[in-house]
Amino acid sequence: MDNKKCKKCKKAKLLNEFGIDNGSNDGHYSICKKCRSINSKLKHKKECVICKKIKFAVEFRARALLCIECMDKLKIKECPKCGEIKSFDEFNKDKTRKNMIASWCRDCNTKSNKIFREANKERYSYNANKRVRKQRDIIDEYKIEKGCIKCGYNKIASVLEFHHIDKETKEYSIGSIVGNNLKKVWREINKCIILCSNCHQEFHYYWEFKGIALEEYLNE
Repeated sequence: MDNKKCKKCKKAKLLNEFGIDNGSNDGHYSICKKCRSINSKLKHKKECVICKKIKFAVEFRARALLCIECMDKLKIKECPKCGEIKSFDEFNKDKTRKNMIASWCRDCNTKSNKIFREANKERYSYNANKRVRKQRDIIDEYKIEKGCIKCGYNKIASVLEFHHIDKETKEYSIGSIVGNNLKKVWREINKCIILCSNCHQEFHYYWEFKGIALEEYLNE
């Protein structure tokens, strides 16, 4: 395909990057599509409802009446999906973007993800089960390696159980968060000790009926 030099940006581009112009010798405009789009936007001006300044259309968000400068100062943003102007707090963080704010608002993003998951149920179910199995294998290895802190048992992982040292710091039971972010799982595991099922039940009996604390039970 032939190349052509844009009169505006001075770059050589493929002919399909220039609009059709039947009146020209080669049948294409002398300015590329990108430069024509920019020129079109620069021709239009409007007034910002906050600062009252007349600015080019490119200085405004798509459908907003506030200029980009004012929106950034007020920490608000227009969601291109629903068209609503919302505070930065209603958008997820996105490190790949210049302002570190995601393009769509959190509500639109959640709805979109839900629709995608519904349309790909089998794929998500398979991936979730695979992730759970992988995490369970890692946790089982950890339990076998550590063993019961009371009697030292370390043969079968399913016999070993996690016990939270301080109930006040407990956020989740380990079994309920397996399959979540692994850092979250380890953060909860680090609040626990490992006891075999016999020692675990024995401790709860002493604690509930005889008032023996964990430290006292372990040092018996």
